[in-house]
Amino acid sequence: MKLSKLLILLMCVLMLFASSCDSQPESDNPTPEPTETDMPEEKNTILYQLPTQTPQQMMSYVIITKDESCIVIDGGNTGDGNYLLNFLKEKTGKEKPEIDAWFFSHAHSDHVNAFIALVNQKKDEFAVKKIYYNFPSKEFVRTFDSSSVIETMDNFHAAVEKLDNTEVIIPQEGDRFDIGSVEFEILMVQDEEANFMRNGNVVNNSCMIFRMKVEEQTVLFLGDTGVEQGIMLLVKHRDYLKSDMVQMAHHGQNGVNKKVYETINPSVCLWPTPAWLYNNDNGGGYDSGPWLTIEVRGWMEELGVKHHFVDKDGLHEIVFPFELD
Repeated sequence: MKLSKLLILLMCVLMLFASSCDSQPESDNPTPEPTETDMPEEKNTILYQLPTQTPQQMMSYVIITKDESCIVIDGGNTGDGNYLLNFLKEKTGKEKPEIDAWFFSHAHSDHVNAFIALVNQKKDEFAVKKIYYNFPSKEFVRTFDSSSVIETMDNFHAAVEKLDNTEVIIPQEGDRFDIGSVEFEILMVQDEEANFMRNGNVVNNSCMIFRMKVEEQTVLFLGDTGVEQGIMLLVKHRDYLKSDMVQMAHHGQNGVNKKVYETINPSVCLWPTPAWLYNNDNGGGYDSGPWLTIEVRGWMEELGVKHHFVDKDGLHEIVFPFELD
């Protein structure tokens, strides 16, 4: 009787031991390695060159940085406003996009009127944290230019006043601004005391010229810089102008001279230039107009530029870092 009880006890002990050997603690189970689909998507900074929505020339750029900051440069004519706003909504994924920085090169209507129209008509559909511009005074411009420019300047300043919680910054030469993962450096601004502005091309020659640095690459924005301001740009920054990309001055014609482009020595040209202007076509066919675009295109060919992004071809998307060769 005692032997039977001992055997039964021994069997129970063996069963408990076997059971404990078969079970493994959860901590011993290896954690599965993450797959490519599990890894967070690596983002890049993207520069967009927006196409004109009217027959006119214009200039409009949007930059979405890899940390999702949103930057606008100029914006275009009145007829480009709705396209710009809808584009910002799409790229930010927000019904009310927030623009971290809006830069304006100068006060001509084909650069600022989209902004004016959006503020006047759809102010509640977007927000702007900071605006950057440096325009000459109306009194100075009136001495050299037409009243229509003064009206545009008045409309611009009135629109700025209507914005809520927007900081206005008047950049000076040498200023640097970090916006998200990119840096903007101001190379030149208007100067009412300088001779390069004292002519009939005063507004174009008052451009704020700036360079964006992103992923160790550089993009130089010339706006509508004229010959006179371009010469002064060389005087001030000849040894510092080399840039990977350049926005072609004054839509690619009658802007800075050939020497400026030679000094910049770009690998990429950004042309805010519709088809009629790119082909110098006034209705009589290729190179039938008075514009200098074909000559400037020839300069870029001589410089060996391989990459051209032209308004006439629609929306362009440039992902950084960009393969330059």
